[in-house]
Amino acid sequence: IKTYKYEKDGMYNIISSDLNEKYESKEYINYMNDYDNNNPYFIFKDEDTGSYYRYALKWKVVSAGEKAKPVQRSADGNSSEMRPAFEIVEERELKNLTPDDFSTITYNSWFTTENLFFAEGGTVYRYNVNGDRFAVYEAPEGYDVTKIKFRTESASPYSDDLGLYMNIVMFDGVNGAVAEIKFTTSADVDTDYAPLFYDRDNEGKRWGEIKDVQFVHEYDMRKERL
Repeated sequence: IKTYKYEKDGMYNIISSDLNEKYESKEYINYMNDYDNNNPYFIFKDEDTGSYYRYALKWKVVSAGEKAKPVQRSADGNSSEMRPAFEIVEERELKNLTPDDFSTITYNSWFTTENLFFAEGGTVYRYNVNGDRFAVYEAPEGYDVTKIKFRTESASPYSDDLGLYMNIVMFDGVNGAVAEIKFTTSADVDTDYAPLFYDRDNEGKRWGEIKDVQFVHEYDMRKERL
């Protein structure tokens, strides 16, 4: 791991070309509390072995609390030297992390950074980076889970709350469906919330494959009479 580029939206993008040729990667950070002092995490999949690894990174401090910058420009401003902005403070192999699709690995800032979620077949798991995993949802027979997304009840356009409601997209080879479950703040399934399941539109027509889901709050827009 050589160099990282820091983005304002909280995502950290690898800019080391030789690393990208061998690894898929996903990044996450707990931004709900004290964002500036939280460490970012990278999850890598080694395409050669199929194993997953998590790296915990920490900002490098250069002097008097000043954080390192990803790019250190020369005095004349005509050239630049790429320097690491982070140091690796932990490397861990994620045993028993076995998603069918890398994209289903999901993190929610409501929970500790030790907890992740992923899908394998028709099962959604809550995963602890120590290797433990627990099934939190089983799809109906014949369905495979293809996507996981959290939604929030907050209607604020500026909210950074991912919410405690997990929406689960699935596909049986012909038809698609979406289920919803709710979690408590301790990452357990909220048994007081009845799971929801949708597989057709308001006219009773079955859905085909669902590529993605988006959440939109309804607003009552009114024009004041002048």
